Amino acid sequence: NLFTEIENAVRSYSTIIPEIFAQSLFSHSDHSHVLFTLLWGQKSRYMTSVGQVHSNGKLLVKNEVFPNLLFGFNGKEFVVTTTRLGYSIFSSYTLVEPPDNEFGRIRKNGTWTGMIGQLEMRKVDMMMAPASVQASREMAMDFTYPFYFDTSNFLIKKPDPDAEKWRVYVDPFHWQVYICIAFALPVCAGILYLVETYNPFFRDSTESPHNYQYGFWYMFGALLTQGGENPPVAQSSRALISFWWIFSLVIVATYSGNLIAFLTVSKEKLPLSSLEEVGSQSEYKWGTLGGSYFITLFEHSTLPSFKKIWAGLQHMNQTDTAVLDPEPDVHIAKVRSEKYIYIGDKISMEARVSNDCSLVISKEEFPNMNYGVGFPNNSLHTELFSKTILELLESGIFQIWKHKHWPVKTHCRAESTAEAKKIRFIDVQSAFYLIACGFTQNEEKDKIKVQNELDDTIEKNTHGLVLKLISRTVLHRKNADFRSIIDD
Repeated sequence: NLFTEIENAVRSYSTIIPEIFAQSLFSHSDHSHVLFTLLWGQKSRYMTSVGQVHSNGKLLVKNEVFPNLLFGFNGKEFVVTTTRLGYSIFSSYTLVEPPDNEFGRIRKNGTWTGMIGQLEMRKVDMMMAPASVQASREMAMDFTYPFYFDTSNFLIKKPDPDAEKWRVYVDPFHWQVYICIAFALPVCAGILYLVETYNPFFRDSTESPHNYQYGFWYMFGALLTQGGENPPVAQSSRALISFWWIFSLVIVATYSGNLIAFLTVSKEKLPLSSLEEVGSQSEYKWGTLGGSYFITLFEHSTLPSFKKIWAGLQHMNQTDTAVLDPEPDVHIAKVRSEKYIYIGDKISMEARVSNDCSLVISKEEFPNMNYGVGFPNNSLHTELFSKTILELLESGIFQIWKHKHWPVKTHCRAESTAEAKKIRFIDVQSAFYLIACGFTQNEEKDKIKVQNELDDTIEKNTHGLVLKLISRTVLHRKNADFRSIIDD
């Protein structure tokens, strides 16, 4: 009981949570116990007194309770697991990598793979890696206070801006706008025809109302700001045409403004903007780091979009195992070389796109990521490192390190250059396509017209030739009957 009271008193006194690599010994006296600790000296270890503990439970401390914390954790060599060899953080340490090169995922038997599995089996003392703090991982390991807060995104290659230049004259309006215009034109032409037909104005007038074809082409010309000949003369018809002209001016002005913007400004519209769209298409493949938190997230999520992502990963992994490769460089290479989407943490993607203008990060951000240092369960180092991390965050040293060592984003020329853009042939190629369609249509009409005229000529000439043959036959065969003449 006395030993338990001493241990509790020491823990409550010190704000530094130790894993004591020194050894505490107690020497007995009549009314108190002297508290010793083992220090690491230049040549050897030695015992020193740090205080006394009375039999009534009171603690008297005259020195640091755990001074060995100031001397490299009493000379202990740390075994640190990481997926990347890092900087020296201890006076003595050994860096190891997990055999499967994974962060860690739950097996069917409940154990963990990767670095989390190493901590779970206490093969290492610490995990130094961008590991996100998750409730499921807390069952197998301990996390310090998060040293970085981030989100998740997906990485995709920018589409070729010239690939869809052929539709530049269609892009200024949404397809719904075109449908509304195509519906309004014949309907308004029909209304104009009815107004003209049943207008009392034409009962006593020498002029006749216009037909439907006239109204249709007149309104179509108004959409092209051209109008037509012989405008309506009735007041009701002119009122309808006036509102149609206002409508046409608004449509034409809006279209012209958007068309100029499309021709002069390069748009970078991503083909996909959310995980919902990624999981609902088949043009692009997608993948993420194997054995990472994302595997657990997608596999056990109840969200429909995440379920689609996981189902797609399982299906694509059967023919392409690289979609679940634990190496980030494999995914980046696939993004650059094919239609592929890499799902991961934003912090690593920012470093990738900083000097590569061909890659872009999605705007949609999903589950927040908190990164912490990992320790085995119930490790006494956890609170010590948490306190130090919190002090570094409050002092702003992490932001200083980030600005100092993080790659600086390179401004792409297309994003930073404010100069006039020359219109290339590929920018206006659709205009030539329209001309080609017009020529083709006219040529087909001309062929049909010539064919009809030729048929009429042949028909007329054939009839004349038949009549001439019949008359000549009648003249030469006066005694022939009518049937024989027809047969000839």
